[in-house]
Amino acid sequence: MRYLPELTESAQRENHKLFSERRTLYKQKGFDFAVSRAFILEKTGRLKGSILEVGSGSGDTAIALAKAGYELTAVDRDIVSLERSALNLACENLLSKVSLYKNWLAD
Repeated sequence: MRYLPELTESAQRENHKLFSERRTLYKQKGFDFAVSRAFILEKTGRLKGSILEVGSGSGDTAIALAKAGYELTAVDRDIVSLERSALNLACENLLSKVSLYKNWLAD
């Protein structure tokens, strides 16, 4: 089922604060999401065709792909993860590049 988020400005602000704090914490522990996603994109070369991200979580990979100019479909079975992904994409002005779906083959 297509997930069409209803995102408020206050939810976007609060989520951006938490997203930034999480990224900072991971960087302090030695992991940088942006660097790891850039490495993956560099090693794969320019992708062709449709992109499907299964298990989108908070949207880190979708953000990296959308920033690189791709349009994609992201699927997750957890509605909270989809909302978080949508909020993170909206914060980066990338939500229009990603179609979000709530679905899981095992459900």
